Amino acid sequence: MALATAGVLATHAAAALTFDDLEWLPGMTLDWDSKLALGAQVRVAPRNENFIGKSNLDPALCAPDACLSLSRNNLEPHERWMAAPGAAWQIGDEANLTHDRGDITSAVSRWRSHLNLQSRDGRWGVNLGWQVFYDRVLDRVDLAQPNLIVEEGPAPGVATSLRVPRTARDDNGTQFDLRVAHVYFRLPSFNDREIDVRIGRQHLNWGEALFAISGTLNFVTPVNFNNFFRPTMDLDEAVDPVAMINLQAPLTDGLSVEAFYQLEWRPYTLPSRGSLGSFIVDLGTDPENRGALTDDSFPLPFGKTPEDPQQLQRALTPVVGLISDSAASIPRLDNADPRSSGQYGVKFAYFTDNLLGGTEFSAFFANYHARLPAASFYAADATCAARESSATGQDAAAGPFPLGLINFLNACGRSVANPADVLALLQSLAGDDPKLVGEGFDALPLSSARVFLEYPEDIKVFGVGFNTAALGLSWTGELAFRPDHPFQVDLEDVFFTALQPIFPRNELALFPEEAAVLDPILALLGPIVGLPLDQIAGATFTDRRNALPDYLTAYRGGTPGEVAPGAYVRGYERFDYWQGSVGGTFIFGTERRYLGADQMAVIFELGATYVPGLPSLDVLQLDSLATTNTHFSPGIEETRDALKLNPFQNSRDGFPTRFAWGYKGAAIWSYDNIFMDGLRLRPQLILFHDVSGITPGLGGNYQRGRKIVLAGVNFNYRSTWNFAIDHFNFFGGGDGNRLSDRDFVNVAVSYQF
Repeated sequence: MALATAGVLATHAAAALTFDDLEWLPGMTLDWDSKLALGAQVRVAPRNENFIGKSNLDPALCAPDACLSLSRNNLEPHERWMAAPGAAWQIGDEANLTHDRGDITSAVSRWRSHLNLQSRDGRWGVNLGWQVFYDRVLDRVDLAQPNLIVEEGPAPGVATSLRVPRTARDDNGTQFDLRVAHVYFRLPSFNDREIDVRIGRQHLNWGEALFAISGTLNFVTPVNFNNFFRPTMDLDEAVDPVAMINLQAPLTDGLSVEAFYQLEWRPYTLPSRGSLGSFIVDLGTDPENRGALTDDSFPLPFGKTPEDPQQLQRALTPVVGLISDSAASIPRLDNADPRSSGQYGVKFAYFTDNLLGGTEFSAFFANYHARLPAASFYAADATCAARESSATGQDAAAGPFPLGLINFLNACGRSVANPADVLALLQSLAGDDPKLVGEGFDALPLSSARVFLEYPEDIKVFGVGFNTAALGLSWTGELAFRPDHPFQVDLEDVFFTALQPIFPRNELALFPEEAAVLDPILALLGPIVGLPLDQIAGATFTDRRNALPDYLTAYRGGTPGEVAPGAYVRGYERFDYWQGSVGGTFIFGTERRYLGADQMAVIFELGATYVPGLPSLDVLQLDSLATTNTHFSPGIEETRDALKLNPFQNSRDGFPTRFAWGYKGAAIWSYDNIFMDGLRLRPQLILFHDVSGITPGLGGNYQRGRKIVLAGVNFNYRSTWNFAIDHFNFFGGGDGNRLSDRDFVNVAVSYQF
């Protein structure tokens, strides 16, 4: 990263403790350096209610009917939902609700240490590095839950708070992290050359990208976002070392080769629950670090229902409870992690001093497994109104009232032959849990679907890079090509695909809408059933293609609406993916002083991504963090059909584009012996600007209009004491930039010895 480049210019490592010719290990040298640090983080931006789920802002909003209608013409629940403030999703607002402006969101104390034991001639040795930290805030934080189901049955959600899960505390609260542990040695090779060998957990930096994180050639060691935002972080902690075998050897005077084989697989670490940066709670990457209580589930989209991680709630509404006991959420299975084997790569580098005074060219190939997950599903069970689960073995045939109701009842385990039988059945519905369907039948088995995270395997990457010096700058560049790279399909479309079986193939009119027909029925049923039966006027069990039309089935060559119950619904598609960047570093020394600095570094990078085979939105949509979390199909707002599940059509502006680009830059000044001898002042200003387009996926590099500004100042005394304060400002990108109200300030003090 560019900051690491600039850091070499502006800082000097403190002297480590060095022990030569150890008595207990003759001929060995031990270098040991440590750092003690204290840091705090404060949220400085006010909460934006556009990023809070509607039912979390107002738990009473959808409590009576889940803001869903059983009648095509009853638009009141939808219009009530549309008029309310808030977001059409609720899986990413927990951190926003937990931390207010001005809160201390992290208070960490940390000891980091590195030990290098090597032979006096440097031919072999052992490297160990670790950190121990305790964060008083994140180890004890209570997670805000404004609308949580806490007891089994039909009761609504309640406002409460929950202790942060244990695995989140392990990530951000209290941790011993053995980061580096490898042995290294040299082996003889041909022509008096040697092979450098490293075995164990270690860093490996590939490629020439200065700032970009995802999609570059620097993919071997995965990003750790918890470390990235933690006060007191050191730059090399932004990525997690990986256990591997690494070989480096010169082949000729200018040509060298490097190869690795990974011994373990490690994913990206997304911000853990409780931390200010957490933005996708219910799909966290750790299968144990997920649910608000002991289990976890994926909530019904669009922010209409309470959080129900344990699936305690029975039925979306009292009327829906007549035909189903399903909870309004989907259980999550354990992650499908890839195998540790099969990850390897090779790099060839050629240096020539005949071009621009010295230029290195490099070529790369690797095979690895995804570091970021895709959300996939197993399809739900079939409704009893569909032939796969019906008592008759046939789809319930369409028909007006009362024929539609008769067909529905017969399919769902109730034997009725005529309207008189139907009326007798309705009048018999007494007790605490009346049911229109027979025992063992479920007309809307929503919670029978299952969601899980999987990491696609065998991603191949080919790349080239260069670095040189010209026009007084140090230039770098790279181009990476990944054939058949996996990208997440729009999550709502995968969800709609997995839920196809819960609706019938034919639309069934269950109750009449005309008052002249309905009122006599209500007069008979009201005192018996004890339910808000006024909601059943015009009740219709719509067909699956009207309720939740998906694009994924047709894209994969299937028949729309024909998703087999329990079928695996893969959440990703593969497309060729190009990523490129070019950057430069310019260092001003004492001969050319700017703003009075003894030293100044300016770093810039221009980057782009390209997915040439990206389908048009009318064919398939890929996911990005910029979408508004509704489906791309026309919704209730566009069609005025209240039986649809999608409230409004997702804007085209939030979906990924074939091409996206942006730039990043940093300026770092160094003032030596300021105020007193040995005191160095280092201000820095960093800007990320995504100019155009949107890169697909959870970790896409570019999101149109998004900007990040980091402004900070660092005081360093004789390379031992250090004080830093940094302000992180996230803005631009509209409501698709979900961190734009998470600005924070980090303050840290450390002592290195």
